[in-house]
Amino acid sequence: ATVSGLGEIAKFFGADVAVIRELSSDGGSLHVLHHWSRLPHHRPNGRIEVMESDWLIDGKDRATHLFHVKGETLGSIAVPREIDDANAVLWARLGQNGDLRGILVLKWYESQPASREESLALVSVAADAFYGAMRRREIALLAEGQSEVFESIARGEPVESSLAKARKLLARSTLGGHVVLLTASGGELMMVADEAHPNWPPWFAQLPIDPDNPYGRAVISGESVSVVDVIGDLRFRGPVVPDPRYRSVSVHPARSRREGATTALFVVFGHHSEVVNPPQSVRESAELLVTVALEREADLRQLAHEATHDSLTGVGNRLALLDRLRVALARAQRSDRPVAVIYCDLDGFKAVNDELGHDHGDRLLVEVARRISAAVRPDDSVSRVGGDEFVVVCEDLDDSEQGAVIAQRIYATVEDTPVDLGEEARQVRISVGVALADPEHDDPDSVMRSADRAMYAAKARGRVHRRAARTVDVKAPEPVSRARLSDRFLRDLRSAVTDGELALFQQPIVRRDGVPVGVESLLRWPHDDYHGLAPERIVSAATEMGMAVQLGHWVRTEALAARVNWPRPEGSRTVVKWPPVHVNVSAAELVAPGFIDCLVGDLQAYAVGPRGLVLEISEADLHRTDVLAVVDDLHRAGVTMIVDGVGHDGLALTDLAELPVQGIKLGRPLVKRLDYDEVAVEVARSLVLLAHGLGWRSLAVGVETHRQRSVLFGFGIDAVQGRAVSMPVSEADFGRWLIHHDSLR
Repeated sequence: ATVSGLGEIAKFFGADVAVIRELSSDGGSLHVLHHWSRLPHHRPNGRIEVMESDWLIDGKDRATHLFHVKGETLGSIAVPREIDDANAVLWARLGQNGDLRGILVLKWYESQPASREESLALVSVAADAFYGAMRRREIALLAEGQSEVFESIARGEPVESSLAKARKLLARSTLGGHVVLLTASGGELMMVADEAHPNWPPWFAQLPIDPDNPYGRAVISGESVSVVDVIGDLRFRGPVVPDPRYRSVSVHPARSRREGATTALFVVFGHHSEVVNPPQSVRESAELLVTVALEREADLRQLAHEATHDSLTGVGNRLALLDRLRVALARAQRSDRPVAVIYCDLDGFKAVNDELGHDHGDRLLVEVARRISAAVRPDDSVSRVGGDEFVVVCEDLDDSEQGAVIAQRIYATVEDTPVDLGEEARQVRISVGVALADPEHDDPDSVMRSADRAMYAAKARGRVHRRAARTVDVKAPEPVSRARLSDRFLRDLRSAVTDGELALFQQPIVRRDGVPVGVESLLRWPHDDYHGLAPERIVSAATEMGMAVQLGHWVRTEALAARVNWPRPEGSRTVVKWPPVHVNVSAAELVAPGFIDCLVGDLQAYAVGPRGLVLEISEADLHRTDVLAVVDDLHRAGVTMIVDGVGHDGLALTDLAELPVQGIKLGRPLVKRLDYDEVAVEVARSLVLLAHGLGWRSLAVGVETHRQRSVLFGFGIDAVQGRAVSMPVSEADFGRWLIHHDSLR
């Protein structure tokens, strides 16, 4: 149909030859796409170099048509080699707004065009029609390329194959440049295979991901980066392109739809000092395809990891253990090298959950897993097979005694130092059993049962126990009954609340310059057995016993009384405006009848204004409609409130923004992740920006490291509290701390 159309155009203008030339994918040459001629033996040149034509290279600043008649001159304009012995040649650009797709060429050999002006006017209509046909062809090719990549992903082909097809899709539509695809993960740039440049991957791999090169800058910023001339651009250090034949480069990041991080880069190199940009629609399509392919690959890896690893500790799970043990026994049959299974069980772990809560128990398990992994050899396999049970598979041992040596090392490493649980350090006790496998007769289940029996023998006898007769003496405590401990705990707590045996510690909340802007009153239980118990566990137990209101009122009045009695700087004759005191208030206390009247009465009794007391309400409690109703009433009463634990309990941002509160406090789980999780950093940044946009204060709790403190203050948080500032201290110690730090004002 296109050739027939060319013939009709040629006949209409009386031309002898009509040719459509398409620009190659690299923009370097023009190739014959369609050809019509009424001359029997005429064949156009197969290829024309674009470099030979100033009119094409500088097309944005030139006329859309050129007309040449034999004997005339075009001045300094260099044109494609199409003149030969023709009487006249008409070139028409196929493109719009600088988007060049090719040229239409009409030639007259045996006649002259009737009217130059008429030809130029009418041929533009024909050129637009052919350009439209080429665009429709490109759209069809884009759809075909998209389908090809999606099919590759759906068939489960290697991700490299899908990425290569996505690169090819963009390259096909990028004129005048060479397209490269890089993946950005693990702090390294990896180039997807490109037959044209097999030596480039090492060059990209050695580039650091930092702003000193355009690729690192695009990864970090998530924005496109262009270099018009790699020689004259002073923004970057060192070579900017892997081949000196290229003079320009444009880098376009593909960002994850889930996390927003840059996962890949499309790079376009140009031979001239002019940036070559791919068509935006095709680029966006290719970026989407690459993102889908990489996210699917990440999902598959994650699923494979989750299938064989414990989600809490990161060590192997039972499935991974049995698989590793099966392989180890098969190898042992061939190598005749011993295989040992070490079964470990924590003593008294349930007591940690009961006394401190499951979050502290989880923290203990993570640390124990780390210590066991550090105690074994690099090739040994550590798995968690129960709540507090770990199993180690040791193959290729030097002798039958080496398993016991590794078990002793595990025992010593785990029990060497107490585990820091944030608010207290808890000594860990562990029982260890070792079983030496018989590869000829044992299967994974039988070896596991032997190691399990050895562990229980160790627990009963107080020693690391082997399946062999010889044992190694070590001391292990008698297991504690969970029910017995729980009953005693509740009984003791009831007495403590009733008899006033509890105490308050104060933890400062400070600005970047160290000046205190608040202090949180934290519940402590000065009891020999419960002195390190988390306040959350005390409040939870009091709620179960129906004593939440009584306990909450005691905390609030003690905190207000302490604030009134904070010392005044020596020599000061003026009223000191101490920072507000923060207290946590539970849902049970909030919805109790008469809570607001009681609160207002407490403020009046201690002559503390509404801004002198801040109620911290857990984000988790704000899912309840009855709590939200009380929050509205507190707002009308002029009480200051902030949302505690933000970023952890999943309150929708729209619901959060509608609360009548004065601030938010980022929770410990989110703050902890700031040390290693860039997604957590962005979540925290967004929450702080949301708070400031609403005119709220932004705080953070549990700030324990210098990095956490720097990150939070880096994007403008108002104040922080935690170990990086000060541990909770007694009233007397806090008074001295406050006098010293208030002098910084």
